[in-house]
Amino acid sequence: MPTFRPLSRGATAAAAAAVVVIAASGAVLAVKELGSSGGGRTGNVAVTSLAQRPVLHLPRLVHGRVPWEHPLVLRVVRGSLTSVALIDRAGTVIDGHVESSGTRWVSEGRLQPLQSYVLRAMVREVTGATVPRSLTFRTTNASRHLTALLSPGDGNVVGVGSPVIVRLSRPVPANQRAVVEHRLAVSTQPYVVGAWHWITPQELHWR
Repeated sequence: MPTFRPLSRGATAAAAAAVVVIAASGAVLAVKELGSSGGGRTGNVAVTSLAQRPVLHLPRLVHGRVPWEHPLVLRVVRGSLTSVALIDRAGTVIDGHVESSGTRWVSEGRLQPLQSYVLRAMVREVTGATVPRSLTFRTTNASRHLTALLSPGDGNVVGVGSPVIVRLSRPVPANQRAVVEHRLAVSTQPYVVGAWHWITPQELHWR
Protein backbone atom coordinates (compact mmCIF):
# COMPACT_ATOMS: atom_id res chain seq x y z
CA MET A 1 0.00 0.00 0.00
CA PRO A 2 1.68 3.29 -1.04
CA THR A 3 2.32 5.90 1.63
CA PHE A 4 2.31 9.67 1.15
CA ARG A 5 4.49 12.17 2.93
CA PRO A 6 2.54 14.74 4.97
CA LEU A 7 2.47 18.37 3.88
CA SER A 8 5.33 20.46 5.18
CA ARG A 9 4.59 23.12 7.77
CA GLY A 10 4.97 25.84 5.16
CA ALA A 11 2.06 24.57 3.09
CA THR A 12 -1.34 26.17 3.62
CA ALA A 13 -4.56 24.22 3.93
CA ALA A 14 -6.05 26.24 1.07
CA ALA A 15 -3.44 25.05 -1.42
CA ALA A 16 -4.72 22.39 -3.82
CA ALA A 17 -2.89 19.10 -4.15
CA ALA A 18 -3.18 16.20 -6.55
CA VAL A 19 -3.05 12.54 -5.63
CA VAL A 20 -2.12 10.21 -8.47
CA VAL A 21 -3.03 6.57 -8.04
CA ILE A 22 -0.60 4.37 -9.99
CA ALA A 23 -1.09 0.68 -10.64
CA ALA A 24 1.74 -1.82 -10.49
CA SER A 25 1.78 -1.92 -14.30
CA GLY A 26 2.71 1.77 -14.42
CA ALA A 27 -0.66 2.98 -15.71
CA VAL A 28 -2.36 6.08 -14.35
CA LEU A 29 -5.72 4.93 -13.01
CA ALA A 30 -7.12 8.16 -11.62
CA VAL A 31 -6.25 11.70 -10.65
CA LYS A 32 -8.02 13.16 -7.62
CA GLU A 33 -7.94 16.87 -6.94
CA LEU A 34 -8.09 17.87 -3.29
CA GLY A 35 -9.38 21.25 -2.16
CA SER A 36 -9.15 23.06 1.17
CA SER A 37 -12.28 21.32 2.45
CA GLY A 38 -10.64 17.93 2.23
CA GLY A 39 -13.16 16.74 -0.35
CA GLY A 40 -12.27 16.11 -3.90
CA ARG A 41 -13.36 15.05 -7.33
CA THR A 42 -11.94 12.49 -9.67
CA GLY A 43 -11.31 13.70 -13.22
CA ASN A 44 -11.80 11.66 -16.37
CA VAL A 45 -8.23 10.64 -17.26
CA ALA A 46 -7.31 8.26 -20.08
CA VAL A 47 -5.33 5.19 -19.06
CA THR A 48 -1.83 5.72 -20.49
CA SER A 49 1.47 3.98 -19.85
CA LEU A 50 4.17 5.89 -17.99
CA ALA A 51 6.95 3.83 -19.61
CA GLN A 52 6.01 3.69 -23.28
CA ARG A 53 9.01 3.08 -25.50
CA PRO A 54 9.22 2.89 -29.31
CA VAL A 55 9.43 -0.63 -30.74
CA LEU A 56 10.88 -1.50 -34.16
CA HIS A 57 9.09 -4.20 -36.12
CA LEU A 58 9.96 -6.08 -39.33
CA PRO A 59 6.66 -7.49 -40.68
CA ARG A 60 8.31 -10.32 -42.67
CA LEU A 61 10.76 -11.40 -39.94
CA VAL A 62 10.53 -15.15 -39.14
CA HIS A 63 13.06 -16.83 -36.84
CA GLY A 64 15.49 -13.95 -37.26
CA ARG A 65 15.35 -13.94 -41.08
CA VAL A 66 13.57 -11.86 -43.71
CA PRO A 67 13.01 -12.73 -47.41
CA TRP A 68 15.89 -11.35 -49.47
CA GLU A 69 13.85 -10.97 -52.68
CA HIS A 70 11.55 -8.25 -51.32
CA PRO A 71 12.27 -4.67 -50.24
CA LEU A 72 12.72 -4.50 -46.49
CA VAL A 73 9.87 -2.85 -44.56
CA LEU A 74 10.48 -1.38 -41.10
CA ARG A 75 7.66 -0.17 -38.86
CA VAL A 76 7.80 1.66 -35.56
CA VAL A 77 5.17 1.45 -32.82
CA ARG A 78 4.72 4.28 -30.29
CA GLY A 79 6.99 6.73 -32.09
CA SER A 80 8.09 8.13 -35.46
CA LEU A 81 11.23 7.52 -37.51
CA THR A 82 13.57 10.47 -38.02
CA SER A 83 16.39 8.54 -39.74
CA VAL A 84 17.18 4.92 -40.69
CA ALA A 85 20.45 3.27 -41.80
CA LEU A 86 20.49 -0.29 -43.15
CA ILE A 87 24.06 -1.67 -43.21
CA ASP A 88 25.39 -5.00 -44.47
CA ARG A 89 28.36 -6.87 -43.00
CA ALA A 90 30.75 -5.14 -45.42
CA GLY A 91 29.66 -1.75 -44.08
CA THR A 92 27.69 -0.80 -47.19
CA VAL A 93 24.61 1.36 -46.53
CA ILE A 94 21.44 0.32 -48.38
CA ASP A 95 19.26 3.22 -49.44
CA GLY A 96 15.63 3.63 -48.40
CA HIS A 97 13.04 6.24 -47.51
CA VAL A 98 10.77 7.10 -44.57
CA GLU A 99 7.14 7.45 -45.63
CA SER A 100 5.16 10.59 -44.87
CA SER A 101 3.48 8.98 -41.84
CA GLY A 102 6.88 8.69 -40.16
CA THR A 103 6.05 5.17 -38.97
CA ARG A 104 7.27 3.16 -41.98
CA TRP A 105 10.61 2.86 -43.81
CA VAL A 106 11.12 0.90 -47.06
CA SER A 107 14.47 -0.10 -48.60
CA GLU A 108 15.27 0.57 -52.23
CA GLY A 109 15.47 -2.69 -54.16
CA ARG A 110 16.27 -6.19 -52.97
CA LEU A 111 18.68 -7.41 -50.34
CA GLN A 112 21.25 -10.19 -50.81
CA PRO A 113 20.67 -13.85 -49.86
CA LEU A 114 22.28 -15.19 -46.68
CA GLN A 115 23.51 -11.75 -45.69
CA SER A 116 23.68 -10.21 -42.21
CA TYR A 117 22.27 -6.71 -41.75
CA VAL A 118 22.01 -4.14 -39.00
CA LEU A 119 19.19 -1.58 -38.87
CA ARG A 120 19.97 1.59 -36.94
CA ALA A 121 17.16 4.07 -36.45
CA MET A 122 16.61 7.33 -34.62
CA VAL A 123 13.08 7.38 -33.24
CA ARG A 124 11.08 10.24 -31.76
CA GLU A 125 9.14 9.12 -28.70
CA VAL A 126 5.65 10.31 -27.81
CA THR A 127 7.34 12.58 -25.25
CA GLY A 128 9.27 14.34 -28.04
CA ALA A 129 12.66 12.89 -27.11
CA THR A 130 14.75 11.21 -29.84
CA VAL A 131 16.30 7.84 -28.98
CA PRO A 132 18.43 5.30 -30.92
CA ARG A 133 17.05 1.85 -31.69
CA SER A 134 18.65 -1.04 -33.61
CA LEU A 135 17.82 -4.49 -35.04
CA THR A 136 20.09 -7.29 -36.33
CA PHE A 137 18.81 -9.92 -38.76
CA ARG A 138 19.76 -12.18 -41.68
CA THR A 139 18.19 -12.79 -45.06
CA THR A 140 16.89 -16.11 -46.33
CA ASN A 141 18.67 -18.34 -48.83
CA ALA A 142 17.93 -18.17 -52.55
CA SER A 143 16.11 -21.06 -54.22
CA ARG A 144 18.49 -20.80 -57.20
CA HIS A 145 22.19 -19.94 -57.12
CA LEU A 146 24.32 -18.33 -59.80
CA THR A 147 27.92 -19.55 -59.81
CA ALA A 148 30.84 -18.25 -61.86
CA LEU A 149 34.03 -19.63 -63.42
CA LEU A 150 36.78 -17.03 -63.63
CA SER A 151 39.60 -16.80 -66.17
CA PRO A 152 42.46 -16.18 -65.66
CA GLY A 153 42.51 -18.16 -62.44
CA ASP A 154 44.65 -17.70 -59.35
CA GLY A 155 48.33 -17.60 -60.19
CA ASN A 156 47.82 -17.54 -63.97
CA VAL A 157 50.05 -15.21 -66.01
CA VAL A 158 48.51 -13.64 -69.14
CA GLY A 159 49.27 -10.83 -71.52
CA VAL A 160 48.27 -7.23 -70.85
CA GLY A 161 45.52 -7.40 -73.48
CA SER A 162 43.77 -10.42 -72.02
CA PRO A 163 40.32 -9.74 -70.55
CA VAL A 164 38.96 -11.01 -67.26
CA ILE A 165 36.35 -13.58 -68.29
CA VAL A 166 33.38 -14.65 -66.16
CA ARG A 167 31.35 -17.66 -67.31
CA LEU A 168 28.08 -18.07 -65.40
CA SER A 169 26.21 -21.25 -64.53
CA ARG A 170 23.05 -20.05 -66.29
CA PRO A 171 21.94 -17.23 -68.62
CA VAL A 172 21.07 -13.88 -67.04
CA PRO A 173 18.14 -11.84 -68.42
CA ALA A 174 19.06 -8.39 -69.70
CA ASN A 175 17.10 -6.61 -66.94
CA GLN A 176 19.12 -8.42 -64.23
CA ARG A 177 22.64 -8.02 -65.62
CA ALA A 178 23.33 -4.76 -63.80
CA VAL A 179 22.73 -6.59 -60.51
CA VAL A 180 25.33 -9.22 -61.48
CA GLU A 181 27.87 -6.56 -62.45
CA HIS A 182 27.32 -4.82 -59.12
CA ARG A 183 28.37 -8.01 -57.31
CA LEU A 184 31.60 -8.37 -59.32
CA ALA A 185 34.77 -6.40 -58.60
CA VAL A 186 38.18 -6.25 -60.26
CA SER A 187 41.28 -4.70 -58.69
CA THR A 188 44.54 -4.15 -60.59
CA GLN A 189 48.10 -3.21 -59.72
CA PRO A 190 48.85 -0.64 -61.08
CA TYR A 191 45.33 0.78 -61.26
CA VAL A 192 43.60 0.41 -64.64
CA VAL A 193 40.19 1.71 -65.69
CA GLY A 194 37.91 -0.99 -67.07
CA ALA A 195 34.29 -2.00 -67.65
CA TRP A 196 32.15 -5.10 -68.05
CA HIS A 197 30.85 -6.20 -71.47
CA TRP A 198 28.34 -9.01 -71.98
CA ILE A 199 29.47 -11.35 -74.77
CA THR A 200 26.51 -13.71 -74.28
CA PRO A 201 23.75 -13.92 -71.63
CA GLN A 202 26.05 -16.38 -69.83
CA GLU A 203 29.48 -14.78 -70.30
CA LEU A 204 30.90 -11.31 -69.65
CA HIS A 205 34.37 -9.79 -70.03
CA TRP A 206 36.13 -7.03 -68.14
CA ARG A 207 38.55 -4.92 -70.20
